[in-house]
Amino acid sequence: MNSFVRWFRVLGIALVMAMGLGSAFAVEPPVRILPLGDSLTYGEALTSVQGGYRNRLYTVLTNSGYNVDFLGNESDTSNPTLPDKDHEGHPAFRIDEIQANIDDWLGTVEDPDVILLLIGTNDVWQDLNLAQAPTRLGNLIADIATKRPFAKIIVSNLPGRIDSASYEAKQVTFNNALPGVIAQQVALGRQVTLLDMHSVLNTGIGDYSSDGVHPSSSGYVKMANAWAPK
Repeated sequence: MNSFVRWFRVLGIALVMAMGLGSAFAVEPPVRILPLGDSLTYGEALTSVQGGYRNRLYTVLTNSGYNVDFLGNESDTSNPTLPDKDHEGHPAFRIDEIQANIDDWLGTVEDPDVILLLIGTNDVWQDLNLAQAPTRLGNLIADIATKRPFAKIIVSNLPGRIDSASYEAKQVTFNNALPGVIAQQVALGRQVTLLDMHSVLNTGIGDYSSDGVHPSSSGYVKMANAWAPK
């Protein structure tokens, strides 16, 4: 079962359908979603798609009947097609930089129902003590879960990259550690699940922008479909 489906059902906000009529008869409460991460959440300029996966995700969720409320202190400056431009995507940020700011960010938005966390690409890019990167991520997840214990945290592993076999190998090593990180958090009673985004994008150039790291427009669509309910 998809992560969104699991969490939306737990939240009790699955669509209410009129028996035998196939149409909703109740207005759904807002699902407050905090997209959190680096440029993969912000949306990379090389793709000419400000908003990245958030554009498609908003459309998919609203077309499915969900009342979506994206949260965040950032807002797209030029994205006319996305009705809700709020997010917490910070280009070039590492795990520790998200950690350093998470208190302030969470303190200035409504409590999220769902947090979409995708971070670590820049730890790899900057080769920042990568052996400890999974531990840093675990500490960040624990901090978020402690501060917002009712939020459902969906953690994505890192999408593939085609600019460098060496960087990709390091990302794979990081990704391989994440099931253990998530299992440890779950064992502590935290509402965390792992999404395998690495398997979503093809290694062919069509899913990536010219830098070989950030997704293309079609790549962001695939990312959004991975986050969304099936």
